[in-house]
Amino acid sequence: MLSQQFVLTTVLLLTALLQGTTGRITGTIVEARSGAPLAAVLVKVQSTGQQAFSDAEGNFEIADVPAGGQTLLVSVVGYGLVRRDVTVSLTDVVNVTIPVNEGASTYVEEVSVGASRFREAEPGVASQSTLGSREILALRGVVADDPFRAVQVLPGVSTGDDFRAEFAVRGLGPGNIGISIDGVDSPLLFHTVRGVQDTGSLALINSDILESASLLAGPHPQRLNSHLGSRLDFTTRDGARDRLRVRGLLSASAASTVIEGPTGSKATWLVSIRKSYIDWLLRQVDSTTDTTFGFTDGQAKVTIDLTPRQTLRASVIAGRSLLRENENPPDANTLDPAANTTVIGNLHWRFSPSATFTTSQQLYLVNADYRNRVRDGRTREEGNDRDVTWRGSAAWNPKSAHLIEFGAQAQSLSMSRLDRRFTNTSEQLLLDATGDAWSAAGWGHYRWTPSARFAVTPGVRVEHWQLYDQTKASPWLLTDYEVREGTKIRFGAGIQHQSPTLDNALFVPAGRQLVPQRATTIEAGIEQRLGASIRVNLAAYHRREDHGLRAVNNEIRIVNNRVVLPQNPHWENSLTGNTKGAEITIERRAVNGLNGWLSYTWNNSTYEDRRGGSSDPPESFASDYDQRHTVNAYVAYRWSGRTSLSARMRYGSNFPIVGYVAQDANGYLLSSQRNGIRLPAYSRLDLRADRTFTYRKSRLTLFLEVVNAMNRDNYRPNGFGVNLTTRRVFDPIESLFPLLPVAGVLIEF
Repeated sequence: MLSQQFVLTTVLLLTALLQGTTGRITGTIVEARSGAPLAAVLVKVQSTGQQAFSDAEGNFEIADVPAGGQTLLVSVVGYGLVRRDVTVSLTDVVNVTIPVNEGASTYVEEVSVGASRFREAEPGVASQSTLGSREILALRGVVADDPFRAVQVLPGVSTGDDFRAEFAVRGLGPGNIGISIDGVDSPLLFHTVRGVQDTGSLALINSDILESASLLAGPHPQRLNSHLGSRLDFTTRDGARDRLRVRGLLSASAASTVIEGPTGSKATWLVSIRKSYIDWLLRQVDSTTDTTFGFTDGQAKVTIDLTPRQTLRASVIAGRSLLRENENPPDANTLDPAANTTVIGNLHWRFSPSATFTTSQQLYLVNADYRNRVRDGRTREEGNDRDVTWRGSAAWNPKSAHLIEFGAQAQSLSMSRLDRRFTNTSEQLLLDATGDAWSAAGWGHYRWTPSARFAVTPGVRVEHWQLYDQTKASPWLLTDYEVREGTKIRFGAGIQHQSPTLDNALFVPAGRQLVPQRATTIEAGIEQRLGASIRVNLAAYHRREDHGLRAVNNEIRIVNNRVVLPQNPHWENSLTGNTKGAEITIERRAVNGLNGWLSYTWNNSTYEDRRGGSSDPPESFASDYDQRHTVNAYVAYRWSGRTSLSARMRYGSNFPIVGYVAQDANGYLLSSQRNGIRLPAYSRLDLRADRTFTYRKSRLTLFLEVVNAMNRDNYRPNGFGVNLTTRRVFDPIESLFPLLPVAGVLIEF
């Protein structure tokens, strides 16, 4: 009896002692952007390894945690790794709310409670899509590690070339789509080989530093440079404010690292470096390849809070790519190597003197050099492009129903070009030219919201191009009306202009002058919400183009049953175009469970060339980027806090084979009809699985991806040859990726 009492007393004493040295942690895990609770999130006590998973309401509880300072490690696949310091009390329960940012974004204290699950970059634009960091990282691809590949899956986007990052929207190609990163609007944001056709391209931007990507497909405010078509805007994130962080990624094509952290309480910094081994990958895909391509790039960004109302951001993006042609035997023009180097510097200052007024100033420089050498060291092509731009803007919100924005821009462009061709004993100079030009623009934008359900937004951009001595006004009008809760109608109209480039100006007949191209677009759309997480968008549009640029006498063709060779090619504003189309998108956005979209686009883009005169029938043909049917789909499912599964699918009826090419039972032949036949339909399904492994102070994520899971034969255009006697066309297309399983790994500290 005495023995039993002793044991019971000992147990009670030990229990009391244990309870006196431990505490309990409870809390809620939420998504930082929307404040929505996150389920199945792993919460681990770093020192002891104790852990719990959040429930459907985001709540978790960990008992018997040693008293004192503790660090919680919070991990869920698709979101940033979070460390949260807490102090465990002996008497009180520690209760915390921990916000988690998506993708590679860093930990923040603030929570945007009630934010819509559907992102909008620009109010009133009927057709727009925005990707957050989580979706960019999931869609960039393990093969290419390229944010442009993520954009290629967005509704309405057309592409059919696995080797190129560029894309088309509504019949307009890369040359007519505005692309910017943090306001730097430039066509030079790619790793590619200048002066060489039928190569590949890849983003100059590491996906791990991006916060979002927004595509505006229809009429939209023209705050940046002037383009005929859509806009794609990337935004980079600031460095971590809480501690030093390191991310290391090993993908199928490149290795990269991101290091970031705070400097004091008012500044953050971020550095990213990426090195490719894509040349090795291409040899695995095609052992007969005679070309290798590789790149190195880096990004750095510093953010300084000068005062509570002033922020200064400075960033640098730099990259270098190399191509080598391993022809056997080589000829006098075989490239070894072709090098391209790009540097972008960006300085941005933002000042908010009051809650109703904000102003910003931006200055950026883009400098790109290329030099393509042959085996004996001679230079075949070389050149330089430089863009120096200042931009200032302001936003004034005098009353809740009125928002006034305005700004101005000055841009200076310069370029040089040198082009040669060699034989074993001589060389031919094809081009030796330089040029420079400036432009100036101003814009104004007013959004009037007389009620919570209705808004109208007129605006205009006025720009002068010195090179062509032309001044054009580009107005727009956007309206949106909420007919009832969950149902919105949007209408947009606008006129957009785009100036010919300095390269275009090099090839203009004497006595003639190019003028800016013009596009007039109208669009109507309706959005229907189905609950909080599903919406359906339906839009129809029409675009009329005038003064469209065409490279005249640049293509071999048949005229009056005679073969006509290119002679004195030059640029003219000779095209008029019409584009009409409609698209429907079904989309689900949620922090838990199933996410994604399914979209279908029908588009018809044609051009007419009336250079023959009003009495002759015009030459009519499909746009080079006309794709009649496009289906894009993405679905992702977070199976648990550690595992996610996703699939992306793209289908397109495909673009024309550009040029005067026809097809018969024996193959391809020269034709009198331009863009008369199309590439075979493009279809590609990619599957992916992500699995995280969380340790005491780090996390490892394993990516497994199957590219072209259906092993479909897809093709892209190829520079073709012609037998002038038989008029047969040789090799106008080449094959793309076969079924390709790849893997990658991400380590975070």
